[in-house]
Amino acid sequence: SSQLNILRLSRNKLDGPVPRSISNFTKLRELYLSSINLKDKMELNIFFQVKELQYLDLSGNNLLVSKGNINSTHHKFSGLYLSSFNLREFPDFLKAQNELSTLDLSNNKIEGKIPKWFCNVGKGTLQSLNLSFNLLSGFEQSLKVLPWKFIDYLDLRSNMLQGSLPIPPLSTSYFFASNNNLTGKIPQMICKVNSLQVLDISNNQLIGQIPQCFSHFSNSLLVLNMRNNCFQGNLPKSFMKGCSLVTLDFSHNQI
Repeated sequence: SSQLNILRLSRNKLDGPVPRSISNFTKLRELYLSSINLKDKMELNIFFQVKELQYLDLSGNNLLVSKGNINSTHHKFSGLYLSSFNLREFPDFLKAQNELSTLDLSNNKIEGKIPKWFCNVGKGTLQSLNLSFNLLSGFEQSLKVLPWKFIDYLDLRSNMLQGSLPIPPLSTSYFFASNNNLTGKIPQMICKVNSLQVLDISNNQLIGQIPQCFSHFSNSLLVLNMRNNCFQGNLPKSFMKGCSLVTLDFSHNQI
């Protein structure tokens, strides 16, 4: 079918490999192949040959990605979903992906520091980034504020992040950094991120007082979870009129 735009085959029991003839779908824009029981190494070059492809989901196939030369310079994705894909490092082909709006690398085995070049991936376009459930320890480049200036959803939970709490961009609505090894006080700069709806920094080793500005966030804040840290001092004295909080968890601290 030369007119096929969207193909969804996720969650089946198909046998691999993916046929090279998939490149014949010249109008294909979205391809979903998550959890389809593929057994062979994934040749990513196949997908770069589908010229109109913008959204690609290969999650849940638990494969080793074949390392050969990947010519991705001229192919720009909008959405890439590589969760549970048995990745052990950030794929090099991401260096050329400067138009991504969604990137999901969660639940892999990527370890060590997030490389400097990765901070330029979708720097001016990325709206959703999920790096949760990996073995990441921090950022190679020292950053006051994370670089993705239009990010809305940022998920760093369940890694091995060390050092101070990363500060999300001002555009962030959902920020998850729970279940890491973050230490030190919460930087005051987080008070400027007043578009937050969910802030979850539970299960770390953060210390100091809870910033008073948390009580003065705009009425967009719905969830504030700071459970199981080492915070001291008093709770914020009052919350602003029109506060929309649904969940407020300061338990297992030293307040």
